[in-house]
Amino acid sequence: MPSSLQRTMTSLDTFLCSCTVSVATSLSRITSTSVSNQVTKEGWKRFVQAYGKLYQRVRDPKEKYEFIETLMGRTVEEVETLVCIDEN
Repeated sequence: MPSSLQRTMTSLDTFLCSCTVSVATSLSRITSTSVSNQVTKEGWKRFVQAYGKLYQRVRDPKEKYEFIETLMGRTVEEVETLVCIDEN
């Protein structure tokens, strides 16, 4: 298993466990709370989509990654839950 990918995934997991999904400070200047909340939610959706692409790529047998369950510590659904993405 590539050590750089393992380190990156460990750092990502640490970030996911400690991040807050509240509105970013830079967005707090937007006077409309609903707009700043929507921007934040859209950002997290894009993050989860990117994670999903990475997750699928690593799990693809053609990529020949070993220890996939260890490498990809969280499923896409778990990441969605951690960042409180509600598709409804």
